[in-house]
Amino acid sequence: MKWKRTAQRALHVLLRPGFGLALLASQFLSGRESFFTQSLPLLVVGGACLVGAVALWVAASKHCTRAMEAGEIATTGPYAVIRHPIYASVLLLGLGLGLVFFSWLHLAVVGASIPLWWLESKSEERSMMDEHGKAYEAYRQGKARLIPGLL
Repeated sequence: MKWKRTAQRALHVLLRPGFGLALLASQFLSGRESFFTQSLPLLVVGGACLVGAVALWVAASKHCTRAMEAGEIATTGPYAVIRHPIYASVLLLGLGLGLVFFSWLHLAVVGASIPLWWLESKSEERSMMDEHGKAYEAYRQGKARLIPGLL
């Protein structure tokens, strides 16, 4: 069990900076001809993903902060639909950047990181169960972890 806690702690500490560094490196290692995609549809969809990611992150942060200050579970705003909207916003941000810059390597990094964010969310949910018990279990019912209808 001790190795499991050590692995969870390492994931928690390394996931965010590792994800950011991998995305940054992918931008320089992708070998594309131009900085931004030359496809207007990809640029528009990627830009929409970026705007959506920032809006989701801001809304989730606001609702989470409010709930934490009250010592409650965040259940309003994006938390009414998904259990981990901040993690979802990070993935959406990565997708948007991958489309705007159209880098296959960048998109591969986002795809490869999904299981790591999934593990991080499972660890966070264990902590929430320890802290809030049946109230958190009831909240979880009927809500997607990261992406409604998929994850």
